[in-house]
Amino acid sequence: REILSLHKVTPTPEKVKHLLTRYGELLPSSLPRRQGQVMPGVLQILEALRSQPNILSLLLTGNIQAGAQAKLHHYGLASYFDQVAFSDEAENRPAIAHQGLALAKTLVGEIQPEKVYVIGDTPHDIHCGQAIQARTIAVATGSYSVSQLQVHTPWWLIEQLPSPVAFFEKVGLPAQ
Repeated sequence: REILSLHKVTPTPEKVKHLLTRYGELLPSSLPRRQGQVMPGVLQILEALRSQPNILSLLLTGNIQAGAQAKLHHYGLASYFDQVAFSDEAENRPAIAHQGLALAKTLVGEIQPEKVYVIGDTPHDIHCGQAIQARTIAVATGSYSVSQLQVHTPWWLIEQLPSPVAFFEKVGLPAQ
C-alpha cells in the first residue's frame, strides 16, 4: 500500500495483490544482481541451534511468502527454519509476531515468554518481539546504529552476532 500511495496510485486490494504477485515473480531473478550477504555469525549460530533438540527456529518476516522463500533459498538459509510467519496474512510486525507465536504453540504446546527470542536489526524487529513479550536481540548490522536501536529498549543490543558459545551463554542454552 505504501509503494502504491507513494506513486499516487490508490491502493485497492486488487492493486496490492497484483503488485505483491509481481514482486514474488520478479524477485528470484533479481537477487543475483544484489550485493546482499548473510551477516557474520548468522550461519554459525543457526547451525549450532540446529543441533539443539529442544529449540524451534521460526522466521518472522515482514516479507510475503514468495519474497521470503526466494531470499531464504538464494542465501542458503531455508533449511534452518522449522516454519515461517509471513506478512501475507498480517498487517504489521506485532501481528506477524502473534502469528508466529501461535504457530509455535501448535508445534510444541505452551511456551514461556522468557524462552522466546526475536533477533533482528531494525526497530520493527524489536517491536515485533516486544509485542509477544519475547526477549529481543537487536544487532546493529543493518541500516540502524547501536544508538538508534537502543532507543527501542531491546533485551540485548550488540554490534554484531557473537560466537555461538557466547550467544548460547547469553540466552541460557548449554554450550556446544
